[in-house]
Amino acid sequence: MFGGSNNKRGFVREKISTTEKTISYALLILILGIGISIYTKGQRFDPGLFELDHEYIQNAQTDPRESLKLYEPGFGPDGEITSPSPPTIATTPFSNLTPSGWKMLGKEEAFTADTLYEKINGRAEQYIRYGVKGMQFVGFTDGNKFIDVFVYDMDTPIQAFGIYSVERTEGAPKATLGREGYQVEASYFFWKGPYYGQVIASDTDASLQQVSQSIAESLTNRLNDNGETLWGYDLLPQNARIQDTVQYFKRDALSLDFLTNAFSARYLIQGQELTAFIAQANTPAEAKEILGKYTSYITNYGDMLNTEETANTTLLVGDMGGLYDIVFQKGNFVGGITLAEDRTVSEKMVRDWFPKLTVQ
Repeated sequence: MFGGSNNKRGFVREKISTTEKTISYALLILILGIGISIYTKGQRFDPGLFELDHEYIQNAQTDPRESLKLYEPGFGPDGEITSPSPPTIATTPFSNLTPSGWKMLGKEEAFTADTLYEKINGRAEQYIRYGVKGMQFVGFTDGNKFIDVFVYDMDTPIQAFGIYSVERTEGAPKATLGREGYQVEASYFFWKGPYYGQVIASDTDASLQQVSQSIAESLTNRLNDNGETLWGYDLLPQNARIQDTVQYFKRDALSLDFLTNAFSARYLIQGQELTAFIAQANTPAEAKEILGKYTSYITNYGDMLNTEETANTTLLVGDMGGLYDIVFQKGNFVGGITLAEDRTVSEKMVRDWFPKLTVQ
Protein backbone atom coordinates (compact mmCIF):
# COMPACT_ATOMS: atom_id res chain seq x y z
CA MET A 1 0.00 0.00 0.00
CA PHE A 2 2.89 2.32 0.76
CA GLY A 3 5.15 1.69 -2.22
CA GLY A 4 5.87 -2.06 -2.45
CA SER A 5 6.86 -3.75 -5.70
CA ASN A 6 3.50 -3.20 -7.48
CA ASN A 7 4.89 -0.11 -9.30
CA LYS A 8 1.98 2.07 -8.04
CA ARG A 9 2.86 5.72 -7.56
CA GLY A 10 2.41 7.19 -4.09
CA PHE A 11 0.47 10.36 -3.49
CA VAL A 12 2.10 13.42 -5.08
CA ARG A 13 0.61 16.88 -4.63
CA GLU A 14 1.06 18.71 -7.91
CA LYS A 15 -0.39 22.13 -6.93
CA ILE A 16 0.98 24.47 -4.22
CA SER A 17 -1.23 27.29 -3.04
CA THR A 18 -0.28 30.98 -3.31
CA THR A 19 -0.36 31.32 0.48
CA GLU A 20 2.20 28.54 0.94
CA LYS A 21 4.44 30.09 -1.70
CA THR A 22 4.24 33.49 0.02
CA ILE A 23 5.13 31.99 3.40
CA SER A 24 8.05 30.08 1.86
CA TYR A 25 9.44 33.22 0.21
CA ALA A 26 9.09 35.15 3.47
CA LEU A 27 11.01 32.48 5.38
CA LEU A 28 13.79 32.49 2.79
CA ILE A 29 14.08 36.29 2.99
CA LEU A 30 14.15 36.12 6.81
CA ILE A 31 16.92 33.46 6.82
CA LEU A 32 18.92 35.50 4.29
CA GLY A 33 18.56 38.62 6.45
CA ILE A 34 19.78 36.77 9.54
CA GLY A 35 22.77 35.44 7.62
CA ILE A 36 23.72 38.92 6.37
CA SER A 37 23.38 40.34 9.88
CA ILE A 38 25.66 37.66 11.36
CA TYR A 39 28.25 38.16 8.62
CA THR A 40 28.24 41.96 9.04
CA LYS A 41 28.68 41.69 12.80
CA GLY A 42 31.52 39.25 12.31
CA GLN A 43 33.45 41.82 10.28
CA ARG A 44 33.42 44.36 13.11
CA PHE A 45 36.05 43.81 15.78
CA ASP A 46 34.58 44.24 19.24
CA PRO A 47 37.42 44.57 21.78
CA GLY A 48 34.92 44.04 24.56
CA LEU A 49 34.69 40.39 23.58
CA PHE A 50 38.38 39.86 24.47
CA GLU A 51 38.72 42.33 27.36
CA LEU A 52 39.90 40.89 30.65
CA ASP A 53 37.50 41.18 33.58
CA HIS A 54 40.00 42.73 36.01
CA GLU A 55 37.51 42.70 38.91
CA TYR A 56 37.00 38.99 38.44
CA ILE A 57 40.75 38.36 38.33
CA GLN A 58 41.36 40.36 41.50
CA ASN A 59 38.61 38.55 43.37
CA ALA A 60 39.44 35.10 42.05
CA GLN A 61 40.61 32.56 44.61
CA THR A 62 42.99 29.76 43.81
CA ASP A 63 41.67 26.32 44.53
CA PRO A 64 44.09 25.00 47.19
CA ARG A 65 43.68 21.52 45.77
CA GLU A 66 45.50 22.62 42.62
CA SER A 67 48.68 23.56 44.50
CA LEU A 68 48.64 20.24 46.32
CA LYS A 69 49.22 18.47 43.00
CA LEU A 70 52.77 19.82 43.02
CA TYR A 71 53.55 18.25 46.37
CA GLU A 72 51.88 14.87 46.32
CA PRO A 73 53.79 12.50 48.62
CA GLY A 74 55.66 9.57 47.17
CA PHE A 75 57.38 6.48 48.53
CA GLY A 76 61.06 6.06 49.25
CA PRO A 77 63.18 2.92 48.64
CA ASP A 78 62.24 1.54 52.09
CA GLY A 79 58.55 2.22 51.70
CA GLU A 80 58.55 5.40 53.74
CA ILE A 81 56.34 8.30 52.69
CA THR A 82 58.33 11.18 51.22
CA SER A 83 57.30 14.76 50.57
CA PRO A 84 59.29 16.40 47.77
CA SER A 85 60.34 20.00 48.23
CA PRO A 86 58.39 22.63 46.34
CA PRO A 87 59.93 23.39 42.94
CA THR A 88 62.21 26.41 42.92
CA ILE A 89 61.67 29.20 40.41
CA ALA A 90 64.92 30.35 38.84
CA THR A 91 65.49 34.09 38.58
CA THR A 92 64.98 35.35 35.05
CA PRO A 93 67.31 37.61 33.08
CA PHE A 94 64.46 40.14 32.91
CA SER A 95 64.39 41.05 36.61
CA ASN A 96 64.49 44.87 36.99
CA LEU A 97 65.12 45.22 33.25
CA THR A 98 62.19 47.56 32.58
CA PRO A 99 63.49 50.91 31.22
CA SER A 100 62.63 54.14 33.03
CA GLY A 101 59.31 55.50 31.81
CA TRP A 102 58.33 52.13 30.36
CA LYS A 103 56.28 49.28 31.72
CA MET A 104 56.16 45.56 31.19
CA LEU A 105 53.56 44.51 28.63
CA GLY A 106 51.79 41.57 30.20
CA LYS A 107 53.92 39.03 32.05
CA GLU A 108 57.17 37.26 31.42
CA GLU A 109 56.62 34.13 29.37
CA ALA A 110 58.62 30.91 29.21
CA PHE A 111 58.51 28.19 26.58
CA THR A 112 60.10 24.77 26.20
CA ALA A 113 61.18 23.15 22.96
CA ASP A 114 57.77 21.46 22.83
CA THR A 115 55.80 24.68 23.25
CA LEU A 116 58.04 27.09 21.34
CA TYR A 117 55.71 27.01 18.34
CA GLU A 118 53.10 28.84 20.41
CA LYS A 119 55.27 31.97 20.29
CA ILE A 120 57.20 31.68 17.03
CA ASN A 121 55.07 29.36 14.94
CA GLY A 122 56.71 28.71 11.59
CA ARG A 123 60.24 29.23 12.91
CA ALA A 124 60.30 26.88 15.88
CA GLU A 125 61.52 23.92 13.85
CA GLN A 126 64.80 25.62 13.00
CA TYR A 127 65.52 26.30 16.67
CA ILE A 128 64.64 22.72 17.55
CA ARG A 129 67.10 21.49 14.93
CA TYR A 130 69.78 23.42 16.79
CA GLY A 131 68.90 21.84 20.13
CA VAL A 132 66.97 24.66 21.83
CA LYS A 133 66.06 23.92 25.45
CA GLY A 134 63.70 26.81 25.98
CA MET A 135 62.98 30.49 25.46
CA GLN A 136 62.03 33.36 27.75
CA PHE A 137 60.14 36.40 26.49
CA VAL A 138 59.07 39.77 27.80
CA GLY A 139 57.60 42.85 26.15
CA PHE A 140 57.89 46.52 27.14
CA THR A 141 55.92 49.60 26.11
CA ASP A 142 55.94 53.33 26.76
CA GLY A 143 52.34 53.55 25.63
CA ASN A 144 53.16 54.18 21.97
CA LYS A 145 56.13 52.02 21.07
CA PHE A 146 57.11 48.47 21.89
CA ILE A 147 60.22 46.40 22.48
CA ASP A 148 60.11 42.60 22.49
CA VAL A 149 62.93 40.68 24.17
CA PHE A 150 63.68 37.01 23.43
CA VAL A 151 66.35 34.92 25.14
CA TYR A 152 66.86 31.42 23.71
CA ASP A 153 68.67 28.84 25.81
CA MET A 154 70.43 26.76 23.15
CA ASP A 155 72.15 24.46 25.71
CA THR A 156 75.70 24.93 24.34
CA PRO A 157 77.71 27.85 22.93
CA ILE A 158 78.17 26.13 19.57
CA GLN A 159 74.43 25.67 19.14
CA ALA A 160 73.76 29.25 20.21
CA PHE A 161 76.29 30.50 17.68
CA GLY A 162 74.75 28.21 15.07
CA ILE A 163 71.24 29.66 15.22
CA TYR A 164 72.68 33.17 15.55
CA SER A 165 74.91 32.67 12.50
CA VAL A 166 72.21 31.38 10.18
CA GLU A 167 69.84 34.20 11.15
CA ARG A 168 72.51 36.92 11.05
CA THR A 169 71.85 39.90 8.77
CA GLU A 170 74.84 40.21 6.49
CA GLY A 171 76.48 43.60 6.46
CA ALA A 172 74.69 44.85 9.58
CA PRO A 173 76.71 47.14 11.88
CA LYS A 174 78.51 45.33 14.69
CA ALA A 175 77.39 45.79 18.29
CA THR A 176 79.53 45.17 21.37
CA LEU A 177 77.21 42.60 22.89
CA GLY A 178 78.12 39.18 24.30
CA ARG A 179 80.65 37.34 22.20
CA GLU A 180 79.21 38.76 19.01
CA GLY A 181 76.31 41.02 18.14
CA TYR A 182 74.92 43.36 15.53
CA GLN A 183 72.35 46.10 15.11
CA VAL A 184 69.50 46.42 12.59
CA GLU A 185 68.09 49.94 12.93
CA ALA A 186 66.73 50.05 16.52
CA SER A 187 66.92 46.28 17.11
CA TYR A 188 69.81 44.20 18.49
CA PHE A 189 70.87 40.56 18.13
CA PHE A 190 73.65 38.73 19.96
CA TRP A 191 74.98 35.44 21.27
CA LYS A 192 76.77 34.78 24.51
CA GLY A 193 77.64 31.34 25.83
CA PRO A 194 74.63 29.08 25.31
CA TYR A 195 72.26 32.03 24.78
CA TYR A 196 70.92 33.74 21.67
CA GLY A 197 69.23 37.06 22.35
CA GLN A 198 66.99 39.37 20.34
CA VAL A 199 65.84 42.86 21.36
CA ILE A 200 63.34 43.85 18.68
CA ALA A 201 61.98 47.40 18.50
CA SER A 202 58.70 48.43 16.88
CA ASP A 203 60.16 51.56 15.30
CA THR A 204 63.47 52.91 14.01
CA ASP A 205 63.94 56.33 15.64
CA ALA A 206 67.09 57.23 17.58
CA SER A 207 65.45 57.51 20.99
CA LEU A 208 63.98 54.02 20.71
CA GLN A 209 67.34 52.72 19.52
CA GLN A 210 68.97 54.02 22.71
CA VAL A 211 66.40 52.23 24.87
CA SER A 212 66.88 48.98 22.94
CA GLN A 213 70.65 49.25 23.24
CA SER A 214 70.42 49.82 26.98
CA ILE A 215 68.20 46.74 27.36
CA ALA A 216 70.55 44.62 25.24
CA GLU A 217 73.63 45.71 27.18
CA SER A 218 72.00 45.07 30.55
CA LEU A 219 70.73 41.71 29.38
CA THR A 220 74.06 40.42 28.10
CA ASN A 221 75.71 41.35 31.41
CA ARG A 222 73.31 38.98 33.19
CA LEU A 223 73.92 35.93 30.99
CA ASN A 224 76.59 33.40 31.90
CA ASP A 225 79.30 32.25 29.53
CA ASN A 226 81.76 29.47 30.40
CA GLY A 227 84.12 30.53 27.62
CA GLU A 228 83.86 27.28 25.64
CA THR A 229 85.57 27.79 22.27
CA LEU A 230 84.19 26.99 18.83
CA TRP A 231 86.48 24.49 17.15
CA GLY A 232 85.56 25.48 13.61
CA TYR A 233 86.80 29.06 13.88
CA ASP A 234 90.40 27.92 14.17
CA LEU A 235 90.25 25.03 11.71
CA LEU A 236 88.78 26.98 8.81
CA PRO A 237 91.36 28.92 6.78
CA GLN A 238 92.02 32.38 8.20
CA ASN A 239 93.44 34.14 5.16
CA ALA A 240 91.03 36.04 2.86
CA ARG A 241 87.99 35.14 4.98
CA ILE A 242 85.06 37.51 4.46
CA GLN A 243 84.09 39.08 7.76
CA ASP A 244 81.03 37.71 9.58
CA THR A 245 80.45 34.82 7.19
CA VAL A 246 81.32 31.94 9.52
CA GLN A 247 78.31 29.72 10.14
CA TYR A 248 77.70 26.53 12.07
CA PHE A 249 75.32 23.81 10.89
CA LYS A 250 74.30 21.10 13.27
CA ARG A 251 72.57 19.20 10.46
CA ASP A 252 72.21 19.37 6.68
CA ALA A 253 75.24 21.58 6.13
CA LEU A 254 75.34 23.09 2.62
CA SER A 255 71.94 21.39 2.04
CA LEU A 256 73.61 17.95 2.18
CA ASP A 257 71.75 15.63 4.54
CA PHE A 258 74.86 13.54 5.27
CA LEU A 259 76.95 16.54 6.37
CA THR A 260 76.51 17.33 10.07
CA ASN A 261 78.39 19.23 12.79
CA ALA A 262 80.01 21.52 10.23
CA PHE A 263 81.35 25.06 9.98
CA SER A 264 81.51 27.07 6.78
CA ALA A 265 82.82 30.47 5.73
CA ARG A 266 83.17 32.51 2.55
CA TYR A 267 86.46 33.77 1.08
CA LEU A 268 87.51 36.25 -1.56
CA ILE A 269 90.58 35.08 -3.50
CA GLN A 270 91.74 36.60 -6.78
CA GLY A 271 88.37 38.24 -7.24
CA GLN A 272 86.50 34.97 -6.75
CA GLU A 273 84.22 34.12 -3.85
CA LEU A 274 84.70 30.63 -2.45
CA THR A 275 82.82 28.69 0.24
CA ALA A 276 84.89 26.45 2.49
CA PHE A 277 83.56 23.97 5.03
CA ILE A 278 84.82 21.55 7.62
CA ALA A 279 82.81 18.85 9.40
CA GLN A 280 83.94 16.92 12.45
CA ALA A 281 83.00 13.27 12.91
CA ASN A 282 83.42 11.26 16.09
CA THR A 283 86.04 8.96 14.61
CA PRO A 284 88.13 8.64 11.43
CA ALA A 285 85.92 5.69 10.44
CA GLU A 286 82.83 7.87 10.59
CA ALA A 287 84.65 10.53 8.56
CA LYS A 288 85.40 7.92 5.89
CA GLU A 289 81.70 7.07 5.77
CA ILE A 290 80.85 10.72 5.23
CA LEU A 291 83.42 10.95 2.43
CA GLY A 292 81.88 7.84 0.88
CA LYS A 293 78.49 9.56 0.83
CA TYR A 294 80.10 12.65 -0.67
CA THR A 295 81.63 10.44 -3.36
CA SER A 296 78.19 9.05 -4.19
CA TYR A 297 76.77 12.57 -4.28
CA ILE A 298 79.40 13.66 -6.82
CA THR A 299 79.00 10.61 -9.05
CA ASN A 300 75.20 10.82 -8.93
CA TYR A 301 74.94 14.52 -9.75
CA GLY A 302 78.21 15.28 -11.51
CA ASP A 303 81.49 13.75 -12.65
CA MET A 304 84.42 12.59 -10.54
CA LEU A 305 87.54 14.16 -12.06
CA ASN A 306 90.21 13.00 -9.65
CA THR A 307 90.76 10.88 -6.52
CA GLU A 308 94.00 10.87 -4.55
CA GLU A 309 94.78 8.76 -1.51
CA THR A 310 97.77 8.96 0.80
CA ALA A 311 98.52 7.33 4.14
CA ASN A 312 96.12 9.55 6.06
CA THR A 313 94.29 11.75 3.53
CA THR A 314 91.88 11.28 0.66
CA LEU A 315 91.21 14.08 -1.85
CA LEU A 316 88.31 14.23 -4.31
CA VAL A 317 87.73 16.65 -7.20
CA GLY A 318 84.27 16.68 -8.73
CA ASP A 319 82.68 18.62 -11.57
CA MET A 320 79.14 19.57 -10.58
CA GLY A 321 78.01 20.91 -13.94
CA GLY A 322 80.73 23.51 -14.43
CA LEU A 323 81.22 24.19 -10.71
CA TYR A 324 83.80 22.30 -8.69
CA ASP A 325 83.80 20.52 -5.33
CA ILE A 326 87.24 19.79 -3.89
CA VAL A 327 86.82 17.63 -0.79
CA PHE A 328 89.26 15.93 1.58
CA GLN A 329 89.09 13.56 4.54
CA LYS A 330 91.82 13.65 7.15
CA GLY A 331 91.44 11.91 10.49
CA ASN A 332 87.96 12.64 11.80
CA PHE A 333 87.53 15.73 9.59
CA VAL A 334 85.92 16.16 6.19
CA GLY A 335 86.38 19.55 4.54
CA GLY A 336 86.90 21.39 1.31
CA ILE A 337 85.55 23.94 -1.14
CA THR A 338 82.11 23.63 -2.67
CA LEU A 339 80.65 24.87 -5.95
CA ALA A 340 83.68 26.90 -6.97
CA GLU A 341 83.86 28.54 -10.39
CA ASP A 342 87.62 28.14 -10.81
CA ARG A 343 89.09 24.70 -10.19
CA THR A 344 92.71 25.89 -10.09
CA VAL A 345 92.18 28.59 -7.44
CA SER A 346 89.97 26.44 -5.21
CA GLU A 347 92.13 23.33 -5.47
CA LYS A 348 95.23 25.33 -4.51
CA MET A 349 93.41 26.69 -1.47
CA VAL A 350 92.47 23.17 -0.34
CA ARG A 351 95.96 21.77 -0.94
CA ASP A 352 97.44 24.59 1.14
CA TRP A 353 94.86 24.05 3.86
CA PHE A 354 94.48 20.39 4.81
CA PRO A 355 98.19 19.54 5.38
CA LYS A 356 98.17 22.08 8.25
CA LEU A 357 95.28 20.38 10.03
CA THR A 358 96.31 18.58 13.19
CA VAL A 359 94.28 15.45 13.80
CA GLN A 360 94.13 13.13 16.78
